[in-house]
Amino acid sequence: MQCLVALATGIVSKLGESLVTPIANQIGYLVYYNKNIKILKNELKTLEGRKQGVEGVVDEGKRNGRQIVSDVED
Repeated sequence: MQCLVALATGIVSKLGESLVTPIANQIGYLVYYNKNIKILKNELKTLEGRKQGVEGVVDEGKRNGRQIVSDVED
């Protein structure tokens, strides 16, 4: 009987250990949701600024008759 209790305890313990991390991750996503959205919005603003800078350089290059690589034009 003690063997069955020990076996069941071991199984429940391993199951609990394997579930704690994913559950904690999901809770963390909920807790930090607003913070993560703010970070992403700031990154988006940064990328938009860089995009405008690159577009300006490309436009200047076109005006000066330079050939623009197709990856940059798209």
